Amino acid sequence: MNRSQTVLKIFAAAVLIAIAPLASAANSKVAPDLQSRLADGDVEVIVQYKSVPTAVHHKKVQARGGRLVRSMAHVKAAHFWKESYLWTSPQYLVGGLIACGFHFLLQSIGWIGTLSTIPVMYLVYRSYKIYLTRVDEQQSHLAEMAELHLRTIEALALAIDAKDDTTAAHLRRVQIYASEIGKELELSSLEMQALEAAALLHDIGKLAVPEYIISKPGKLTPDEFEKMKIHTIVGAEILERVNFPYPVVPIVRAHHEKFDGTGYPDGLKGEEIPIGARILSVVDCLDALASDRQYRKAMQLDDAMMIIVAQAGQAFDPKIVSVMQRRYRELEAKAKNESFEPAKNISYNVKV
Repeated sequence: MNRSQTVLKIFAAAVLIAIAPLASAANSKVAPDLQSRLADGDVEVIVQYKSVPTAVHHKKVQARGGRLVRSMAHVKAAHFWKESYLWTSPQYLVGGLIACGFHFLLQSIGWIGTLSTIPVMYLVYRSYKIYLTRVDEQQSHLAEMAELHLRTIEALALAIDAKDDTTAAHLRRVQIYASEIGKELELSSLEMQALEAAALLHDIGKLAVPEYIISKPGKLTPDEFEKMKIHTIVGAEILERVNFPYPVVPIVRAHHEKFDGTGYPDGLKGEEIPIGARILSVVDCLDALASDRQYRKAMQLDDAMMIIVAQAGQAFDPKIVSVMQRRYRELEAKAKNESFEPAKNISYNVKV
């Protein structure tokens, strides 16, 4: 056997080791499922009996002394291998290359020369270990930053509660509603994180609104309403300083825009309004109508939903209203099952 054949065999062995779990996946994960389907006679299979493959369609097949290879089994097994083993395949391939290298060294410089390469390999190993350590440190840092953002969100939401304590449960209900609708609409991971954060923080700009306007028991005057409208802009400006890694600011700024373009602050319409803001607009309005306010009693949830439906295509995105109309009772039950913790640690009306 010449040198090239030896190298090829070593490398081929590494490749076989890399894909070996594929066969295991086919046997352990796929065969039982397709075996039950085979019993119903609806699976096209290939029977490999005594190394002679024979195509069989829509028949119950018994393999004696042979093996059943089911159609689509290779597809499912390949998916299982990709999910569980693909990321480890390079190390097997690299192992094969290293084995080839050792073979060349043994053939060229013998055992003594080969052993002299061990210090070099150890240095490579140490360098790689240091690299992995630094990667772990970076990942830990990213996790800490994510936790910091979460604590920032909670602190800002607590600030809103301190300004207007009646919104504490409202904010969390809105978050549950919005999150569930976002999942149904298949928002991306970043869009979901932005939506969930904005659901808690969309009213942060009310910190700049005078207390007498927020707490007024009656209808706001036109001047008072103009002052109330600034909370969308102020909220966006406050959150810009947080530098969230997902687009929270556009949602907070646009959550009072209307689908027909008559909202505020920028008069956006239709698809110009961020999807998160369109979801939040529907959810926020429904929960506000169904909650007690200083100036009115809460409406029945069904009545509030009828008002939302009547405004579809005008104030609200019809697609989102459709989802809400279908699921609002389910989401309300889910929200009621959640435990809300009011801002107990905030001291109100304390003399010092």
